[in-house]
Amino acid sequence: MCVISNISPKGAGLEPAIPSALGHMVELHSERLAQPLLGRVVNVAENCTNVAFELDSAMQYELAKFLATNLDLS
Repeated sequence: MCVISNISPKGAGLEPAIPSALGHMVELHSERLAQPLLGRVVNVAENCTNVAFELDSAMQYELAKFLATNLDLS
């Protein structure tokens, strides 16, 4: 299981680092989103796995709307 440490409409940073996932397709699931987020692991750093999303336009819109309404700027 991973924790999403940061997220944008283009991708996410996950903790922990999972070197064996590099290049693989992944699905990120959240109780707060209706559908999983699909993406590819594009980089693995010391403590982080980076995923670039591969979303259709409808899911890109849903994610952008979700982030805009749930963004904490404090």
